[in-house]
Amino acid sequence: MRLSFFLVPLIITRFIFGWEINQARLDQKIKNPPEWATKQIEKELQRYPKVTKHAINATYSFLMRNKQFYETLPLERDHDATLIRLTIKNNKIIAYWKPTKDHFFNKHNTKLVDFFKQCTKYITFPNVDLLITTGDYFDFPSAKILAPIFAESKRHGSTEAILYPHITRLDWQLGILNEVEQNVKRYPWERKKGVAVWRGGTPGNGWAEGKNIRQVIVKQSEKHLDLLDAAFTKVNPSKRKIKDWLKKNYRFAPFVPPNEYLEEQLKNKYQLCIDGSAWASSLFWQLASNSAVIKNESPFIEWYYVGLKPFEHYIPYNSDGSNLIEQIRWAKNDDTKAKQIADQGRDFFLNHAMIEDMIAYIYHLLHAYAKIQKY
Repeated sequence: MRLSFFLVPLIITRFIFGWEINQARLDQKIKNPPEWATKQIEKELQRYPKVTKHAINATYSFLMRNKQFYETLPLERDHDATLIRLTIKNNKIIAYWKPTKDHFFNKHNTKLVDFFKQCTKYITFPNVDLLITTGDYFDFPSAKILAPIFAESKRHGSTEAILYPHITRLDWQLGILNEVEQNVKRYPWERKKGVAVWRGGTPGNGWAEGKNIRQVIVKQSEKHLDLLDAAFTKVNPSKRKIKDWLKKNYRFAPFVPPNEYLEEQLKNKYQLCIDGSAWASSLFWQLASNSAVIKNESPFIEWYYVGLKPFEHYIPYNSDGSNLIEQIRWAKNDDTKAKQIADQGRDFFLNHAMIEDMIAYIYHLLHAYAKIQKY
C-alpha cells in the first residue's frame, strides 16, 4: 500500500502558547543543566550508538506499514496519535506525517511543529532528522526499530523511546498554572483541609471488573471520607448501559463551575495523582501547588520523573492502591514533614519543569542526538 504524506507549512499562526520566555534563565539552564537530565539523555541514547539515514527510513517504513503499531497508539478525544518525521536544517523546521482519515490537520502535531519553530527565536538547533510521536506514550518493542522514537512518555525499561517534554499541552498547562498560582496565595498550608482529593473521568478500559486503579480508589473513598475525597466527574465510555452502571455503582462529585474546579481541590493538603491511559496529566500542576502530592508507583515515566524523589518531592503509594489510606494517615500524623514535601515538590517544579527547562532539555537532547547521527 502506498502511503501519502504532506509537508507542514513553515508559517503556523493558529496556536499561540502565551508563555513568556526569560532569555537569561534559559541561557543559564543551557549552561548548567541538572545532572539527572544529562545522565538520562546519555542513558537513553546508549541503545543507539549510531543512527543512519537508512535506520531512520527503515524504522519509519516499518512502523507506518505495521497495523499492530497503530492499534497500540492511545487515542485522545479529537485526534489520532501519529508518528512524525521531523527534520531540522539550518534552524528551519520541516515535518511530515501521514494524515488520518478524520483529521488531516492533526492539532497536536501542528502544535509540536509550532513549538519547535518558536524555539528558533531563542536557541539554535543542530541539524537533525528524527522520528517523534505526539501520542500519550510509545510502547512498541521490536528489533526492527533501528532509530529512536521521541515520545512524551514510555514504560519503565523501554529502550526504544527517548523522552521529550510534553510540549503539545503547553497552552492548556499555562492556563492551569495561572489558576494554581492564584490559589497558592489564597490557600496557604494552614488553611487547607487534611484530606487527599482526586477528581477525574472514569477509566476507558477495565471498568467491568472494577479493578482499574481509579475505580479502586473511588471505592476506598466511600469508606474513608475523613481521609480521602475521590470521585468521578464524568463518564468516558459512551454506551448508555455502561454509563448507567458506573453512575449507580461509583461516587460522582457534584457539579462545580470550571472557574472553581481547581480551587476546590487546592483547598486540601494532599493532591492524589493517578494514571490515566498512561501518565497522569495532573502531576505538573499538583507539584506546582502548595499541597503535598501523593503519587502512585506508575509503570510510565515522563522526562522529569527521574529527578523526583519519594518522600522528598512526593509521597508514594502502591500501584494497586493497597497502602493509600496508610500513606494519607502518615502524612496527617507528621504535618511538618508533609508540608516540607509540598514545599520541595513546588520548588522542584519551579526550578526544573518550567518552559525554559523544557527548551533547555530539548536543546541538550538534540545536540546529544546529533552526535550519534551519521549521514
